[in-house]
Amino acid sequence: MKKQLLRKLMLRASGFALAATCLFSFTVSAQTFNPPVAYEDTYPASPSIGLTDHTSAYSNTMVNVNPYGPCDLVLAGWDHSSLAQPEGVSWRLLQPGNPSVIFAQGVIPYKKVRDLEVGWLDVAGDPEILVAYYRNGVGHMLDVYSLASGTPAFLYTKVLSTMTSYTRISMDCHIPPYAVGIAWQDVGGINVVCGLNSGPGINFSNILTLTGTSGETGPDLAFVHTSTGLMLQTVYYNPTTGNITESMFDFWTAMGTPGFTITPTVNDVNLVGVCQPVNPPADAQPAAAAPPAIKQCPYMNIDGPGHYGVDNWAYTYTIDPNNIYVRLMDLNTSPFATTVNVTNGSLGNKPINMNTNLYPFPFYNRISCPNDGIVVAWYTNTMDPMTGAQAGYIGMNMNINGTALISAPDYLTVANNPTWASPTPVLSLSKQDDGLQYMYTVFPERDPFGNFQLENKYPAQCVNSWKPAANSNNETFTCNDADKIADYNKTHHLSRSGISVYPNPTNSTFALNMYTVNQQSDMTIVVTDILGVTVGKYTGKGMNANLYLADLSKGLSAGTYLLNVNIPGQAKETLKVTKLQ
Repeated sequence: MKKQLLRKLMLRASGFALAATCLFSFTVSAQTFNPPVAYEDTYPASPSIGLTDHTSAYSNTMVNVNPYGPCDLVLAGWDHSSLAQPEGVSWRLLQPGNPSVIFAQGVIPYKKVRDLEVGWLDVAGDPEILVAYYRNGVGHMLDVYSLASGTPAFLYTKVLSTMTSYTRISMDCHIPPYAVGIAWQDVGGINVVCGLNSGPGINFSNILTLTGTSGETGPDLAFVHTSTGLMLQTVYYNPTTGNITESMFDFWTAMGTPGFTITPTVNDVNLVGVCQPVNPPADAQPAAAAPPAIKQCPYMNIDGPGHYGVDNWAYTYTIDPNNIYVRLMDLNTSPFATTVNVTNGSLGNKPINMNTNLYPFPFYNRISCPNDGIVVAWYTNTMDPMTGAQAGYIGMNMNINGTALISAPDYLTVANNPTWASPTPVLSLSKQDDGLQYMYTVFPERDPFGNFQLENKYPAQCVNSWKPAANSNNETFTCNDADKIADYNKTHHLSRSGISVYPNPTNSTFALNMYTVNQQSDMTIVVTDILGVTVGKYTGKGMNANLYLADLSKGLSAGTYLLNVNIPGQAKETLKVTKLQ
């Protein structure tokens, strides 16, 4: 019986094998979606990763990894709110320009976490994988892994918060790989931390609260590098006022801020209305839904065009199960943000907002493209007349100011998208529009037996069929922050051993910055008050020291403390830290 079911489903799926040219393609016919040709594979395929409701993706090219040499690095994370299904991060080292040749691959397993976000920095020649997440009942964390040996080796955990209730965390990295930004919702508002590859280790900023963000939720962020500087664009929602706010702050200002707050520049406030959470469909084939009487809380994803002439940005969201919205800023044409509904036919496409459309994700499609575009992809239960099944994940490519489609008069479908697509916010595109030559795409799909596997798609970023006339607004900006990095190292240098305490002063907890090589070293840390009375002592590997210090310091009263750090044969330092409350 199982073999008959498989044969039936595979014959039905054979209609998805038609050829086209890219991640998304189309047939000029009423809502007919043709699957295009794009290299894809499945990893991990077994065991089932479950009905995942969050993924992340990251990619870059020409990453030097011993013993393979230059590689294409692709990372994907997946997790589930139930906390009871397999979760993890997949890493793959591919031949540059040829994803069919895999040098090495593997999975870093996780349990009972949310929002596994992935990234990468090149730290003194050591490719280091970054994994940000929320650990259930514990707080927000950042794990760092070394790829120096060709296989991820855990280095250390940076504790970002001690929140016992889940809130969203997001991360983006800048290419060239010297900067990282992380945002999460904390008690006092939206918190951020920045990290700089400034030597043998990553040097982190203080944990900063964005002023004016009390009560804001669901943050996301993305880098944009222009003549203005290296900026982090942020977006967050206030469920009391019904506003989505887009703001930005300067990376270097954040790295040099001695206190605990930073004031962002608010670019836009978008009133979408007060909401109430709405659960996603429970299975892979939800019925078409009418607009609810109440608004569902928006889940925003933001992206920027990497290196560019102006500080453009775009974020996607839904406020009901039917309409996909893009709020965008194109400073080439207007100083004001605009909202585009990409499912109601306003771009000349046929409306599909009478069906279920959920969880959109944006991507600036710019590399080697004469016409700048914004790709938007999402889950839909719209029926594909060609197959008689749901279209699953679809998308479109519109111009950078959101006034017209570049790709087609209708919608585009993900390459080889199956009938059994997962109806959860799982489709992710790597935000590196000027890194890897592919628009690296990941999402789980269900096989005929009910198991979910992680699909990896490698379509070309720029497609000839998407190129009308060249766009004069396709400005670029050359990334060169070597002078800024040098200046930072002069004014915010680590101690001679590479060890420092942060944040300092602190309102809550403190931790150590240290060089990567010290993460595997045995060390002793004796914490005393200003009178020399010992209040804590740690002995063990450097990678675990910050977990101990976070637990210790949150229970200390206000005052000044000394951290006497001894790494036998390597370093000996006495560091002073002040706790304000």
